[in-house]
Amino acid sequence: MERNALVILVSIFTILLFSNFNLADSTEKSGADTIEISIKGVISNPKYYDGKNITIEGEVEKVHHMTYFSGDPYTLLRLHDGEHNKIGVYSKGNLSINEGAKIRVTGIFKKEKGNFLIKFKNVIKAKQVEKIV
Repeated sequence: MERNALVILVSIFTILLFSNFNLADSTEKSGADTIEISIKGVISNPKYYDGKNITIEGEVEKVHHMTYFSGDPYTLLRLHDGEHNKIGVYSKGNLSINEGAKIRVTGIFKKEKGNFLIKFKNVIKAKQVEKIV
């Protein structure tokens, strides 16, 4: 019973957190405007990169596969660069990514994402996620 309550609570907070993500984000830019940068570079100056299309590489630290109440799946990831620098990633659909995988993510960076209840810092709405071999 406690586990079910915890799952429901986490789902509600996650839905509230990402409720402002739209299918078509008006701030998205073309691939030519993508900035390739390290995780450390982004989190050291989040105000500059806020709303910009960036590409980062890192190792997956945590993976959460979730489902909206509408039934649409999404994946939450936390990436790190090996130097204790971390960044969150949100992607639609269930990604076939495991903890420890090295990946490249392209998407829109937000220095702060959330609502009146909870806020998360340094999050990317992924448009593309690929494993690095």
